[in-house]
Amino acid sequence: MKNSININIIISFTFVILVAIFNQCSWIVLFDSDGYLDLWKKMFFFSLNIFFIVTALLFYIKRRNHNFISRYLQLILINSVVFSLLLLILELIFGNWFNPYNINQLNIKKDCVIQYELHGLYPWHNDNIIYSRDKWGFRGIYPSLNSIDILTIGGSTTDQRYISDGYTFQDILKKEFAKNGKDISVVNAGIDGQSTYGHIKNFDYWFSRIPDLNIKYILFYVGINDFYKDSNYPYDSMSIDTVFSVMKEFKTKSVLYYLNRIFEGASLADAYGLNHDVSNNINKFSTNNWVDQPRLSNYEDLMQSRLDAYEQRLNILCNEVKSLGSIPIFVTQSSRRLYDIIDGTLLGDTIIYANYDGHLVNGIDYYYMIQLLHERTRKISERNGGIFLHADKEIKFDIKNDYYDFSHHTPSGSEKVGKYLYIKLKHLF
Repeated sequence: MKNSININIIISFTFVILVAIFNQCSWIVLFDSDGYLDLWKKMFFFSLNIFFIVTALLFYIKRRNHNFISRYLQLILINSVVFSLLLLILELIFGNWFNPYNINQLNIKKDCVIQYELHGLYPWHNDNIIYSRDKWGFRGIYPSLNSIDILTIGGSTTDQRYISDGYTFQDILKKEFAKNGKDISVVNAGIDGQSTYGHIKNFDYWFSRIPDLNIKYILFYVGINDFYKDSNYPYDSMSIDTVFSVMKEFKTKSVLYYLNRIFEGASLADAYGLNHDVSNNINKFSTNNWVDQPRLSNYEDLMQSRLDAYEQRLNILCNEVKSLGSIPIFVTQSSRRLYDIIDGTLLGDTIIYANYDGHLVNGIDYYYMIQLLHERTRKISERNGGIFLHADKEIKFDIKNDYYDFSHHTPSGSEKVGKYLYIKLKHLF
């Protein structure tokens, strides 16, 4: 009995030590020098630490019970079986295991009409906007799936969650064609938070599941989200899908993996300031503290791996577009509230990103760096017979009134994008 008591106490002490070793802080110090843990790791360490703490307390409380080890193992086994069964039931009910046309794996809203409150985000004739998507996850009106003229792909600036139906740049583009007697379908397939990693996934997990889909032109509105992407970003890794078909199948169908991507995407968007800042209305915007000098100079060296990986992804997108018999259109964009040319001088925000591979980046740095991204876009577009539109350079935005935060357009900004696209694309129809 004395030995049993000692064993229980030793086990309790061991789990206390495990808590001290396996936690978020120790992991960051030992393995994640950038100081950032993704949501999956945070959840893992939180659950693991709770398990260790509870186990340590139980063994200490039961330190005089020499049969507790066997009872504890039985408890763990039973709970593991029950937990596994619950996960299985959850997957079978909400996963994509039996419906080949289920498109819930890319954070795609579908078959919905949502009313969002603006809360003074920008001046509008009322405080509510209407956001709708059809059963295939598309915004916009089109005659049929087999006769779409322009399909637009991008992140939140393409999705335009806080722009009401009828006022997105796609709607404006369609209306401009209609003014000139042309009924051109312009479909919005933008997804909040997507970069070119996600755009590639669209072809595998979304468009391939839509029957009779036929598109003339596929327009990519790109730049903002890819600026922050690492070349080896794990949650969008493409190699794991092509090499491990079992993992691809799981990612396509699992509701747990789907939920993880939603929360992880929201967490990353918030960390990098790419979420919709509904508290930052246009009246709060100011350029008073802007600077006229960059902090860095070696932009190409700093961005080389990201630029090369971005170029590779653009090539993949071009191949995907061609496989559908479509023609790619690439349109540039940037976080335009981070810099501006005022009285002939380039000015920028003081610090817009505090850890770009360990460097502080201000608005002027961002301007030069995003131009490198745009240049890669131009090169790949022209190499693949696509159409390149440098909207970020050619549209004269009013950065106070055409944006409600650093990246997202107000209706006036969306109108400028739509009218610009019409001028550039009207010769195609």
